[in-house]
Amino acid sequence: MSNHRPLRAEEIPEEIRKAYDIESQSQDNKGLTRIDRCCIDCGKKQRVLIYRFRSKEKTPTGRCQKCSRKRLKGDIHPMWSGGRALDSHGYVQILCPGHPAAYNGRYVPEHRLVIEAKLGRYLFPNETIHHRNGVRDDNRPENLEVWFSRHGRGQRYKDVRTEDLDAWIMEIEQLLAIREVEAGIAWG
Repeated sequence: MSNHRPLRAEEIPEEIRKAYDIESQSQDNKGLTRIDRCCIDCGKKQRVLIYRFRSKEKTPTGRCQKCSRKRLKGDIHPMWSGGRALDSHGYVQILCPGHPAAYNGRYVPEHRLVIEAKLGRYLFPNETIHHRNGVRDDNRPENLEVWFSRHGRGQRYKDVRTEDLDAWIMEIEQLLAIREVEAGIAWG
C-alpha cells in the first residue's frame, strides 16, 4: 500500500505548493490519505485523496475538478501554435477573428493579409491572390499578385525560372530518347 503514504512537499510542483496544506493530511476509515486543497483559480477549499497524485496521469494541478475541466483557449492551450495553421490545401492561415473575410469568423489566409497590407485596403470578394512561383506557403509580397477573378492552378511560363524550364526540357528529351530506343523509332 505504498500509494497511501502521506504526500511530501517535494512531490508537488513549486508553483502550486501553496494550494496544498501538507500538515492537514490524515487517513480516513478506509485507510486512504486525504489532504486539504484550495483551488488556485476559484479558491474553493476541499479535501482530496492523495493516491491519485502518484500515478503518471494524475499529477497535482492545484485546480478543483470544475476549474480543470474549463476549456483552454489561445496561448494558454498546450497545443497553441501562435495563431498560424496550414490548411489542407497548403495555404498558411492566420488567426484574425475580426477580419471581414475570416473563415468561420476566425482564420484568414496569410496571402490575403499580406496583399491587403500592401494595398492598404481589404480585398473584394471576387479578387483572388496568385502565387507567382506556385508555392502556396511562400507569401512574400513580390511573389503575390491580385487577380480580379478566379484563376487556375499552376504558373505562367514567364514566371517559371529558366533553370526549371531547362531541367524540364532535358527530362522530356531523355524520355523521348528512351522511347525511341524501346520502339526502334528515329525522330528525324
